[in-house]
Amino acid sequence: MHTKYEKGFDRKIQQHYYIDIKTGSKQWLKPRLIGSEDIKKPKDEWKCVKSVASGSDGDKTYYVNLATGQSSWFSEEYAARMVQKKFRGRLSRDLFGSKPSITQVAKAAKFIHDAEYNYEKDQTKVSHCFNFALLCHCIKFDFEKARLLY
Repeated sequence: MHTKYEKGFDRKIQQHYYIDIKTGSKQWLKPRLIGSEDIKKPKDEWKCVKSVASGSDGDKTYYVNLATGQSSWFSEEYAARMVQKKFRGRLSRDLFGSKPSITQVAKAAKFIHDAEYNYEKDQTKVSHCFNFALLCHCIKFDFEKARLLY
């Protein structure tokens, strides 16, 4: 009969509760059907749960960790992407300081324009080739062309 129920944890009141797997209903008292034994504590893992919210247009998916009592509307994949985005932003700030100023953006746009224009105009000048190679490598991600120019 243990397979009919599983245990969850409520973080607010720091107490375990019981979940009827079939119906999804929850109760604080141990079900009589379990008898004198108890259900093992839940594994520390995230589970996907469908929730039908009243007044909504369909099921909503959320994620819950029954061992810790944590829940989230974010999937593990989405949460990982958010962490990566934050890390990249921090790395960018560490490398370049805060957000680029309008002056820095204007200088970058001028560099891009001038590098292309000067390279097309005169491909024999080393500075034109080098600047265009940097443009291809760092901005356009055209590594093959950049490799030929270096």
